[in-house]
Amino acid sequence: MVATFRCEAIAEEKLKCFTSNKSWLAIKEDVQAGPVPWFGEDVTSILETCLSEYDIEVGHFDQEVRNAKRKQLLSNVLMVVHDAYDTMLMHLYSNTVKSFKTSLEQSLNEGREYVASIRLCSQSCLREFDEGCE
Repeated sequence: MVATFRCEAIAEEKLKCFTSNKSWLAIKEDVQAGPVPWFGEDVTSILETCLSEYDIEVGHFDQEVRNAKRKQLLSNVLMVVHDAYDTMLMHLYSNTVKSFKTSLEQSLNEGREYVASIRLCSQSCLREFDEGCE
């Protein structure tokens, strides 16, 4: 009973720490303007710090309770990150569509075949999108 109460309280505290983290707040703000390089790496780093601090503080409580509350903490943090992640994907999508239109137009203006141009431009743009998603 005590383990459940304390692990839950510590998890809530770590969630608040995550949502008020200066680096997270900067990423969240920056992503509104456009794609943020290393978005995933930076968010993962902040998340790992948050989870390790949780693990240290709950180390002496029942393992089953610790794990359940850790899983809940992770889920809550990911819900917080979700909106910024969606925004990031929309920026990547929008940039990819613009890039596709521009490169297709250029390719057609250079006299390349329509089907070949579409294939070449779509492959290039999808590769660029995939790299951005990584």
